[in-house]
Amino acid sequence: MTSNFITFRFDRLKYSDLCTLFGEINKILLRDDVEKKNLTVPFARYSEQMTLLTNLDAKTRSKYLNKQYAVHIKRLDNLVSALLLHLKALGRADFPGYSYDVGEVNKVISKQLINFVHVGVANKKTALNIVLICFDPVNNWLWECAVRIGVSKYIEELRITLEKMRSIEKVEKAAKNGQSTSVEAVKAKAELIKGLRTLLQCIDLTVLNYPDVDYTLLIAMINNEIKEHRTQLRNLQTRRIRKKEKENQPTDQEDVNL
Repeated sequence: MTSNFITFRFDRLKYSDLCTLFGEINKILLRDDVEKKNLTVPFARYSEQMTLLTNLDAKTRSKYLNKQYAVHIKRLDNLVSALLLHLKALGRADFPGYSYDVGEVNKVISKQLINFVHVGVANKKTALNIVLICFDPVNNWLWECAVRIGVSKYIEELRITLEKMRSIEKVEKAAKNGQSTSVEAVKAKAELIKGLRTLLQCIDLTVLNYPDVDYTLLIAMINNEIKEHRTQLRNLQTRRIRKKEKENQPTDQEDVNL
């Protein structure tokens, strides 16, 4: 049976483009009188698959969140560096009456944070968690030591910055949990393409079974959508080929060397 529709490899479409095409064809059928076109059943099956489009939604992009997260990490590095310098300065100054406080605070801080700026984020958070537990402001003698020598503000700022990072992590985790897995997306794409091809085949068969009904406009509108996506895909492939050819072209210096 010869098809009335443009031949096209739907599997080459990106998720977003397939969603657009699938949705536009659904709109075309909604605007038409599918009952008079004897397409009620095929259209119902096709429409039911619209729910699969959510599995092809673009993954949440968190460039902004990642940027903010990086800012907080840099803030932690700066705070820890300043805190270590402050404690070092206090040790050298050896103010009367503060030697004990400086020594006790420095024991914990130096042990946990001495290499802070050189370790990964996971190790940073682990070290900070230990420090923040040791310097809990509630009924804690170490915290009182930090207050007396004027370094409690560093520790409190570290606590605040770490909380900001945790808030970002919670947002990203929640967004990720609401997204489909790659396996689900691949499966949904295959099902949608199958449904799309089935619809076109049903229309072709219906055209043969009902020669007295005019399907010209319906077919033309669907073909127009398919053609548009096919053209976009071909243009993209052409740009990729030209870019690759340009990259493979020898430079003027290479020509001289040859």
